[in-house]
Amino acid sequence: MDDLEHVTAWARTPDRSDVMPVLARLADDDVAGARALAALAGNPRAVIHLDDVVRRDWWWCSAHREAREFPVPRRRLDDPALSPLALALASAHRDGRVRERAVAAIVARPLPDLVPFLVVRTADWVPEVRRRARAGLALVLDDEPGLLPSALGVGLRVEDWGRGSFVQRQLVAAAAATDLSPLLSSSDPQVRWFAFTQGRWRTDRLVDLALTGAHVRLRAGAAEAAAREAVWTNRVALLRRLSGSGHAEVRSQALAGLTRLGHDTEVAAFLEDRSSLVRALARASAARIGVDPLAHYRSVVSRGALDGLGEIGSEADAGYLVGLFGHPVPMVRARAVRALRLLRVEIDDDVVPLLRDPSPAVVREAARAVRRVPDGLVWELLADERPVVRRAGYLLAQRSCTADWLRAALTAAVDPDPKPARRAVADTVRFARHTRKWMLADELPREHLPELRRLLDRAVPALEADVVDRLRALLA
Repeated sequence: MDDLEHVTAWARTPDRSDVMPVLARLADDDVAGARALAALAGNPRAVIHLDDVVRRDWWWCSAHREAREFPVPRRRLDDPALSPLALALASAHRDGRVRERAVAAIVARPLPDLVPFLVVRTADWVPEVRRRARAGLALVLDDEPGLLPSALGVGLRVEDWGRGSFVQRQLVAAAAATDLSPLLSSSDPQVRWFAFTQGRWRTDRLVDLALTGAHVRLRAGAAEAAAREAVWTNRVALLRRLSGSGHAEVRSQALAGLTRLGHDTEVAAFLEDRSSLVRALARASAARIGVDPLAHYRSVVSRGALDGLGEIGSEADAGYLVGLFGHPVPMVRARAVRALRLLRVEIDDDVVPLLRDPSPAVVREAARAVRRVPDGLVWELLADERPVVRRAGYLLAQRSCTADWLRAALTAAVDPDPKPARRAVADTVRFARHTRKWMLADELPREHLPELRRLLDRAVPALEADVVDRLRALLA
């Protein structure tokens, strides 16, 4: 991996790795340095994280007097020949005087990829740097509102630091003079939401956002605004169009609008919707027109009807739901088990056989619903050839005593399926690091210890050495 690829990968997932020497080399290469700076500027998290990395590494270099190659510019910071990447790094220098000069240089040539680094300095802990950065940002956005997209990603996050009210005001002011439409398709959810809340959108644009938006918050906001406009103007066709959306947050806003316009019959048709919120709206409308939602749910076999029955049914529906355990459609069996769980009906004898159902969805629902299982069944499930059944066994073991749970965790830690193995290892690590021997006086009977030690020896390859040592001390 070359230097540019290294920085690009780091920008996607910033971490504590030693990226500074790589940036130092790229700072002297105009082409590669510009591409590296663009990669950093494109991820607000990378810009904010880099601010800490640069300062930490320069501090380490100074404190230990190490002769490491860092991009401390030898030229004056206002030299036009200085590379933008070097200027960006200088803006994060541990010396406040260097940061202040770097801010002035960025304001003098506000390149789009340098603006995020200027925004970071508006929250600087040194008042002189902070004041100069804020004045510079206000000037830059006033002179060139088109730089708003470059400032938004970091600016919206700087606000969360508690020092960002100034930045927020500057962003809002610049938004008034900028076309925000392109920002609605930004890959950054915070930028999309800012553009939506600051813009003035036609109803057709709101409908388009509600139906095709990439983010649930944006879809919900657009649907609410469009539905409100439709109610004010009595545009029932628009609400019907929104009610056909595949997103529950959009359908619920549309149905709320139809309810306000008195179209309860249309809303009641959604009694079997997949969304619990939509079903609740439909039930309220059904009651107003004399339709009994409970009777409807008892007469229909569908996912929405079974979920609705679990929401408003009673123990009297247990027999009907148990009768669906033999239904040929796996979805029906799974939702019937889920409905019984929601109704808090204890029918373990009927649910236990479903722990080995051919459908993984039914097995998962049965594992959540069953409360008590016969002795030895957990270990049979943990030894089953199907991963979903073994995961169900481990879930049931977690509700048992400490000895049984630890036995199951050590067994699942070496499961060939990585999903239950990862969970069991994580649970085992948590147990080992947060449990003391005196806490287990009554939890681990001595007759269980030999079996647990044997399982621990078997699980050693999956556990870290300190975890193994802690567990051996607990099982001694």
